[in-house]
Amino acid sequence: MPTIIHDQHGFHDNLTPTPLVKETIKIIADQVSDKFPNEINLVADGTWLDSPKSYDNLKEIYLQVPRIDNFFIVGTVDKIHTYGINYPSNPDLKLFQIGTICDDYFHPYRLEWGIWSAVKLFKKYTDEELKLFYSPNIKPYICYQNKPHLHRQQLTYKLLKEGLLDKGIITLKKNPGEEFIYPELTELSVEEFIERQYYLHPNEYIDPFFEKQIPYSLGELKYWQNSFLNVVSETFANDGTTPYITEKTVKPILGLRPFIINGNYRIERQLYQRAVIIYDFLWKLGVPLEEWITDDNDKIVDNCVKVIKNLCSWSNQEIYNYYRNDLYKVCLSNRDHLIGLANDTEIKMRNIFKNFTRYSLPNQNQEFVEKNLYKLQENGINI
Repeated sequence: MPTIIHDQHGFHDNLTPTPLVKETIKIIADQVSDKFPNEINLVADGTWLDSPKSYDNLKEIYLQVPRIDNFFIVGTVDKIHTYGINYPSNPDLKLFQIGTICDDYFHPYRLEWGIWSAVKLFKKYTDEELKLFYSPNIKPYICYQNKPHLHRQQLTYKLLKEGLLDKGIITLKKNPGEEFIYPELTELSVEEFIERQYYLHPNEYIDPFFEKQIPYSLGELKYWQNSFLNVVSETFANDGTTPYITEKTVKPILGLRPFIINGNYRIERQLYQRAVIIYDFLWKLGVPLEEWITDDNDKIVDNCVKVIKNLCSWSNQEIYNYYRNDLYKVCLSNRDHLIGLANDTEIKMRNIFKNFTRYSLPNQNQEFVEKNLYKLQENGINI
């Protein structure tokens, strides 16, 4: 029986991670065919699977086959959404989630795809290139931000009010046609040359006054080499769910920098389980580990501001000595352990059904059916 791949609705073909998305879907689909050879299987890219475009594409697939026995949602660049999807009508349909599962950290098919892909795509540097250079103008922090999510605007606004914006390097972009929540904010950018192969849209026009984070490189090294603490404004705020770790968190680890996260504190806990240390040494900057373990997003933002404020009171020599004498070996160890996690992720990806077969029966769960229908209607799709 056939295994059908549905991957035309998500990431555009010209985006940098697209080849890895396609590779992942193919790796999973091949294993599905081997594991379920006598059933009709549909393997779908989970990216924007709940969009109206995907609904129509899935409808065309259903018209071409008598039934779908197994539906596999593969999460890659985005976390898996299970509601608002045009599921096959088979009452015995089995639903499998594989990849970026954010509602169950212990799910046997959960993959750290964001870490794996970032390690694969990231520009390669020598250790010497990555070291913090001593200079009279060391920047205490660097914070690249893309879309103006609320927690990013909150951080930027509080740094502005504390007079700390010009102490480091920080960017923030405004959505077209929208204003910032805080009228005092303006777009913040740095001027640098962009290497297209490490940009998300390699074929798109790039403004030299660049407001966005470059996903798969450190940008011009003159900024990185003169900046100490990387403040990571993750995609999602501290919303209490199992986090999806993106390239934003991977960047300072590969770039041999200490960092703090404006986002879900569970990222730190997950990385700590793999011996990647983030906050254990930051008591010296005024915020001990236990104060980061909170679901209060405002508290996380305040912690970031407190660390930055304390750090900005240090001299260049104090920052440099702290990095070279206390943190550099930790940063090297963090990088090695992260690369190990990426390698383990690929091994698991290529052996996804080795130890477990786990699925749900969505069409037999009335609560699930009702929630899915509600989400479809919310997305403007009338069944």
